[in-house]
Amino acid sequence: AGGRPIEYKPEYNQMVIEYLNYCSSHKKALPTIEGLEIRMGISDNAILDWSKQFPEFGATIELLKKKQKEKLSTDGLYNGKYTNANMAMFLLKNNHGMKDRTDITTNDKDLPAPIYGGSAK
Repeated sequence: AGGRPIEYKPEYNQMVIEYLNYCSSHKKALPTIEGLEIRMGISDNAILDWSKQFPEFGATIELLKKKQKEKLSTDGLYNGKYTNANMAMFLLKNNHGMKDRTDITTNDKDLPAPIYGGSAK
């Protein structure tokens, strides 16, 4: 902390692809930004900063997020060997915008029958 920021290098994009391939070949490995940072030996926030500054790198990080979402969804859905369904739900909700759906207009109760006014002609 407090040191000089790490400079972005174009080869970092390929390192993300290699990390995704590693995670794919190790079935229980979930690709994460934190895991990538550890593998690359870089500090927090560098990846997110670079993804904003360098469009190609940003697109690769979006691919990482999509792969993470896919793995969480499919492992959670098909009960993967190493899956913790509660953790998968937590990560999908907090990192990928998924949420439980709640009917706040009727509180999941049947709507009352409509009352029609006026006279029948």
